[in-house]
This record gives sequence, C-alpha cells and structure tokens, in this order.
Amino acid sequence: MIAASTLGPSPAAIRLRCPSSELALARRSRAVPSDLGGPAYTSAIVGDTAILRVRRFAGDDADLAKLEELPADYAKHRRARRIVFDVRSNGGGDDSTLFKWIFQAAAGPWNQGVTVDFSAGVGPCRDWNALVVGQLVSGEIDGVDAIAERDAALATLTATASDEVLEVDAGLREGRAERPFAGPIFVLVDRGTASSGESVPQYLRLALGARVIGERSAGFVDFGNVVPFVLPRTGLWVQVPTTRFFSGRSAEMVGLEVDTYLDAELMGQPAEALLPVIDAIEAAGAGPRR
Repeated sequence: MIAASTLGPSPAAIRLRCPSSELALARRSRAVPSDLGGPAYTSAIVGDTAILRVRRFAGDDADLAKLEELPADYAKHRRARRIVFDVRSNGGGDDSTLFKWIFQAAAGPWNQGVTVDFSAGVGPCRDWNALVVGQLVSGEIDGVDAIAERDAALATLTATASDEVLEVDAGLREGRAERPFAGPIFVLVDRGTASSGESVPQYLRLALGARVIGERSAGFVDFGNVVPFVLPRTGLWVQVPTTRFFSGRSAEMVGLEVDTYLDAELMGQPAEALLPVIDAIEAAGAGPRR
C-alpha cells in the first residue's frame, strides 16, 4: 500500500508500506540540460567516441536542415569506436532522419514492431483540419485569403477522398548497410525525452543493440502521428493520434525502461562529462547487445 493521496499536488515524498517493511520514497529532482536552445543536431568526436546531440526533431528551416546532417554525417560517426546519442529532453517531431541513419548502420534483419495506422482514410480531412487550426491560431480565419485557401483545400479534399481506413505494417526490416557500425552504442535519455525523441532509444536498441542509460522517458511513444480535428460547433480543436505502435512492451505514460539508471546529479551533466560513467558501464557489460 502507498500512503499518499491521488488527489491534489503530487507530494515530495511518500511512504511505501509492504507487509514486512516500509520504504520512504522521495521525489527525484529533474536536471534540465543547459543546451536545449542549441541547434537541433550537433556532433563531436571526443577521444574514441562520437557524441551525437539531437535536441529535437522539429523546428524552423535551419533546424530541419541541421537534422538532415545527422544521416549525412554517418561516415564520420562510424569511424569512432563507439557512439553516444544524447536525446535528453528531446520532445519529438519527425524522426525520419533517425531512420536514414539506422539504415546506414544496421546490417541484417531486425523487427521495428507492428504499426497500425488509420490515417490513410482521414488523410485529406487531416490536411483540412490542420489548415483550419493554423488559421484559428493565427487569427486569420475570417480573412479573404484564408477563405479562398479553405475553398481550394475543400475542392482537393473532395477529389482525393479515400475509402482506405487501415494500414498494418509488420515492422520487419532488413538492414543492408554497406558499412555497418559494429561498435557499442549508448543512448542518454531523461524524463523529458518524449514522442519521436523516444524513437531513438527504442529503435537503436532494436536495430543495433544500443544500451539506454539515464532515467525513464516521458512515455508518449505508443501512439503517434497526431492529427488536429476542429469541433464544428464550438471551434475548439482536439488532437487525436492516428497510429498505434506495438514494439513488445508498452511504455505509454511510464516511459521506456533504461538499462542503467544514472543518479539525479549526473542527469544534467554534458555527455562529455559522462564518458567515464559510460566507460564503467561498458566495462561491466551492462545492457542488451545483439
């Protein structure tokens, strides 16, 4: 039994009462990385380690251009003995550049997990709603240009309507990398690693046996491809996920399990400062490897 109320603000500490013992549980402090305002992607070679810092998978044109450098830099990354991905507090976005990187690094079969997608049947509707939401947010919804844009989009929606409502992907992948990476890979995560940011530890673990260190992620990874829908009577809009991911173990709202937990005081340290810790983890052979 946990001696804490589920109502009101979360307590700083709770007591866990078991039949034969009682444990005091204190809230773990969160150390937020100090570099979140930096570019979406940067990399550095420190000794024998390539450190890949991916702060987000979304942003402006400069961010998106930076993210395309991630797979483009693979030839440089693979020359390192080991690779550390740092995705602490990466809140997600479009993770396609991650998969471009993985397809260069992985050789042999791996299973991404089953994906069930019903966005095909709402594709045009999704685009329409995204347009309306954008106009609502900008305050241009009643403008002449906005109305003309909606009229054009509505015509396209009618012309491209689809009866297809469900797509299922078994998730079987065949890595055909010409120059695969065979060294150890580590992924740094924290409780701010969310959504597509959680794709990094999840899929690097499945495809390349990466070891995940830090703390459990945010737990927004089992559902994705969120579509905004405008409620016609109120004008309010809601966000609805259109894809369900089945990767073996549910992580929704509990986060991805890590192979090695880091103490709270280490979570805010830059990846370079954590290399001695990673050395010790590697020497101990902790975590999954293929």
